[in-house]
Amino acid sequence: MFVLNTDTSAIIAMTAMIIVYALFDLFNNRNVPTVFAYGTLVLAALFTLSTGSVPVIEESGLIAIIILAIGYLMYKSGQLGAADVIEFAAISLFLPVQGIPLLVHAGYQYNIPFIVSVFISSGIAALILIPVYYLPRAWMILKKPLISYVSHKELPKAIFITAAYVAFILFLALVMHAGAALLLLIAIIMVSSMVTMLFEKAITGSMISFLVPRQLEDQDILAFNLMRKGEITEIKKKVKGFNKLVSTAMITEMKKKIPKRKLPVYRSAMPMALPILIGVVVSLLVGNVLLYLF
Repeated sequence: MFVLNTDTSAIIAMTAMIIVYALFDLFNNRNVPTVFAYGTLVLAALFTLSTGSVPVIEESGLIAIIILAIGYLMYKSGQLGAADVIEFAAISLFLPVQGIPLLVHAGYQYNIPFIVSVFISSGIAALILIPVYYLPRAWMILKKPLISYVSHKELPKAIFITAAYVAFILFLALVMHAGAALLLLIAIIMVSSMVTMLFEKAITGSMISFLVPRQLEDQDILAFNLMRKGEITEIKKKVKGFNKLVSTAMITEMKKKIPKRKLPVYRSAMPMALPILIGVVVSLLVGNVLLYLF
């Protein structure tokens, strides 16, 4: 892996891009215009080509292709939006390799791909943001005390996950002599995971809308986890290509075969561009957070 100095113009362009992605995600019902998404990918590729370095172009292109390939599989399985995949690929093209952090100038970053740092920071941000984003939304939408959604099933799971985290924290502190920063981060993730597990029903309820086929839109994601296996099998026999990820052809088929069937749809999923924005900012300022934590 070669060393690549961070290009200021690439950072400025990339930062502007992820802010616009976040604005579309937050204020345009998670709809990112296709022209904008592909435009950012082309712009990012031009930044890579402008370096004039064959090794940089080859490595940057390879990283982007891997992200697009893996992301496409996640997109088809309904785990990630198409715009999120393109955004990740564009980020990797703008900055192929993690450079010297802007805020913390100490510590070598091992020239790892910048997108790896972004993945780590974005994942941590998403875990922490889930209860922060969904619980107020659930309280407003469901109009019932959230504690009423906690059943005897959620409580043991929340206790178990908390106990596992506590054991891990003790191991890190007493055996590995981990730093306070790592212990604090894991403690925050522990609380977030516990709350998410405890109020799983309420959070899911705030995400889901039950819609008939004529109300569905291309790229909607069906909540298969809320459907019985027998129901899924029955619909698959009637509707060709029935899948988690809704397509225009699938909607047309369902309008004919199951026009009045109400299906659970993730219409209020958390805007992924927000944790991605946080992940990019953290990666630019301090680099790969795990290198400092361990």
